[in-house]
Amino acid sequence: MPTGKRESILAAALPLLLDGGAFSVDKLLKAAGAGIGTFYHHFPQGKEDLEAALRGEVAREYEEGLARVLGRNRDAETGVKALVHHHLRWTAERPAAARLLLEQPKPPGPELRREVRDWAAGAGLVSVSPDLLLAVWTGPVREWSRGRGTAGAEASADRLAAAAWAAVQSLALG
Repeated sequence: MPTGKRESILAAALPLLLDGGAFSVDKLLKAAGAGIGTFYHHFPQGKEDLEAALRGEVAREYEEGLARVLGRNRDAETGVKALVHHHLRWTAERPAAARLLLEQPKPPGPELRREVRDWAAGAGLVSVSPDLLLAVWTGPVREWSRGRGTAGAEASADRLAAAAWAAVQSLALG
């Protein structure tokens, strides 16, 4: 639930930016219950600032979810497999956000990289860099999600998770 006008604008913007039709600030402001002055106060460069803020919010939400999964799953195999399942679940529950994230992926933030490094140390994977772990965990499943959306995610989750775990094991041995 949005807590302020900026958050209301961001919440209303996601489906409008991705609906395939022509995006209009008027449509957005009506959906958000905000005025033009409020929009440009929060997003001085207009749509460009709005899209950047939205991508940042979606990436932050996604990375926070990954960090929570790592916090609950300290064992290496369990953690890797749980991350794959989390990604597939998140993309199914948040298709518009996932589409935005997959269209223009950004590098992982420093907080997530630190979380992954700390988790890897505790899980006995200290020899594998956080960036490499993230690429192995999320890269293939992101590509799979990009091509198929959420169709068949449940049926493929265990196979993708097992493949991610096998890749991590290979990296840890190399």
